[in-house]
Amino acid sequence: AGASQKAMPSLLKNLDTENKAHLASKVVEKLAENLDDERADVRLKSVQSFKELNPVISGLSDTRIIDKTEDKYIAVEEKEKDEKVYMELADLLETSAHRNLHFGNYNKTMQIIGVFTRHRRDENTEFAKRRDCAEVVTRRLAQSGLVNILINDLRSGDKKKQEDAYSVILKLEDAGVSALAAAIQDIEDVYLRRIVAFSVRNMGEPAVRDFLSIFDKD
Repeated sequence: AGASQKAMPSLLKNLDTENKAHLASKVVEKLAENLDDERADVRLKSVQSFKELNPVISGLSDTRIIDKTEDKYIAVEEKEKDEKVYMELADLLETSAHRNLHFGNYNKTMQIIGVFTRHRRDENTEFAKRRDCAEVVTRRLAQSGLVNILINDLRSGDKKKQEDAYSVILKLEDAGVSALAAAIQDIEDVYLRRIVAFSVRNMGEPAVRDFLSIFDKD
């Protein structure tokens, strides 16, 4: 299995070169079946394999393959209970969030963030560990450079892009406050500063308190 796994990047690249996207898609789909295995150790190995393969899948000429694969990551993370698998898969989803934002696919980025913001608010004690993991992941996402990209999108003259970027910022909830506070200090444009402040206000009172406390420390 190890040898065949090592050969997988070359196989996918060769299929892509030979214009056999349908076969590449079938190979990836077959590999993804292990993400649904009942055994956590099998799921963990599968996620780790995909972490190695993901750059290759992202580079395939048929972008529907990476889109479907990312949908699979999201679906698996939604129901994942094992802490190790959850955190490993979160790494893949962080990469996916950035990739989609780069290509202007704001909805997929929001979908990914939404998984973690929902989980961090889950009061079910059965998912207490998952809630803690989701808290870490959401804050890590906010600090991963996403906010800076979104601020740049708010600067653009494209109204649709501005609205989408604003929606993604809101999706981060109060986890995005620290990154927004850091960003606003480098913004000279008064109008843009107001938009950032307005987004924090729309995140609710706890977010506003956190935001103000950061500047009180200064």
